[in-house]
Amino acid sequence: MNKSYTIKPTDSEIEILQFIRQHGPSSVHFINDELNRRKQVGKTTTLKIMQIMTEKGLLERKEEGRKPIYSAAIQEQEIQNLLQGKFLETTFEVSAMKLVMQALGNHKASPTELEELKAEIQQEMEHFRQYEMQQMQEELRQWQQDLREDVDMVTFGQVTHLDTINLQ
Repeated sequence: MNKSYTIKPTDSEIEILQFIRQHGPSSVHFINDELNRRKQVGKTTTLKIMQIMTEKGLLERKEEGRKPIYSAAIQEQEIQNLLQGKFLETTFEVSAMKLVMQALGNHKASPTELEELKAEIQQEMEHFRQYEMQQMQEELRQWQQDLREDVDMVTFGQVTHLDTINLQ
């Protein structure tokens, strides 16, 4: 699955990911010290952000002695995609169309470039369709599970008010 559709990291999370990408697996203490070179950040704040990042699947946590060590859970290319996405959101107000139109307005695209752009758009559409299909399948699985649980409750007599429901 393309995580860029589901993960929307904050500026602080991106900063931590960049730091880990540059310095490798690190402790909260080490990362906090480095962050404090740029701005004042409390160690508990850094820890909480990194715990949230672990829950989001952005970081992995491993115990090394008595202190946990955090490393990036996503590939460098995914980190770059997140950074580019954040840049595009702030610069072009989330509009890929504005970006493409700006680029085409500043540069006369060759037929080959236009074909490559068309292929990229088609590939992105396919990724998005796959993502949406996965989301719908997950919702359907959850709905089926909920329905099974409801049927089990009725089957095993956990629902006692059925006599008051008109089942026609």
